[in-house]
Amino acid sequence: MFTVRSSIRPNALNTEEAKVEVKVSGEPEAVQPVRVWEEGERSFLTARAPQCAILIGHIGGRSLEAPGVKLILREFDQNFASMTLVARDGRELAESGSMLLTLGARFNNHNIVWTPERNSLLNRQAVGRYWWGEPPVVGIELAGEIRLRVSGPRRVFRLDACGGRIGEVAANVENGELVIPVSPDDHTIYYEITSGQ
Repeated sequence: MFTVRSSIRPNALNTEEAKVEVKVSGEPEAVQPVRVWEEGERSFLTARAPQCAILIGHIGGRSLEAPGVKLILREFDQNFASMTLVARDGRELAESGSMLLTLGARFNNHNIVWTPERNSLLNRQAVGRYWWGEPPVVGIELAGEIRLRVSGPRRVFRLDACGGRIGEVAANVENGELVIPVSPDDHTIYYEITSGQ
């Protein structure tokens, strides 16, 4: 999460350690490649290049988008998630025939117990040290959809942690957008988007 030190200006991120300026060329109305902003206690970051997109922030219960990519999620605990989309074939996202999508929200080891403020652990080992839980790592289940501008039909597959296909997602193209439903039943954070088999 961004701290209160984050700038709400759309073209810079200021912290005590550094200042990152984002130079935008072209028309004044041109889309900015990186955008960081806050809305009250909610923080957001979008980044977009021809071959990738990143959406991060308090997305639950709303949508977040960058040019050609939109993420819509139902509300969930703390509403903070991140999505990355990368063209594996080096082509622009709309034209790419091979993309990797990751989507996730808060992860913890199994059996970890936090304070209500989530700033300290409550569970301890017998020797008195804080205990960070045990495998497996579990994440918050997400529900919603991803919309991606595409040049033609695409297939979407759920992937396991090693990149193997574990099932196909019932995605479809509507008005030039690939609509990918996201469900807790997916049991993954990794997806492959392909124009082939």
